[in-house]
Amino acid sequence: MTRLSLDLSERDGIIVGTLDGEIDFSNARSVGEQVLGSVSNEAVGVVLDMSGIRYLDSAGVSMFFEVVRQLEVTRQRLALVLPQHAPLRRLLSITSLDAQVEMCESVDDCIRGLQEMST
Repeated sequence: MTRLSLDLSERDGIIVGTLDGEIDFSNARSVGEQVLGSVSNEAVGVVLDMSGIRYLDSAGVSMFFEVVRQLEVTRQRLALVLPQHAPLRRLLSITSLDAQVEMCESVDDCIRGLQEMST
């Protein structure tokens, strides 16, 4: 089984998750369910810190598109934290996920961005 940890908390009306490990076919569905299950209707959106992700396959990418789709139903947004030169940024660009989510350098930047979008 693929090793992955996901820690979720709430900060200023935004769900903040920290991911560490690998997201693949064996755990992508569970990750998506955990993230979506943590979001109340009152939450502004979700920030996921992807800095600790070392591997992401197509099932993981699909899961992020599904999370975005589900959040849009309730007018909430997803933002991902990835350093500017992280290899995953290229993958997210190739798949056009970066056009659907806010991409930030830090959790604080993402929180600010989601809060600005909600006002």
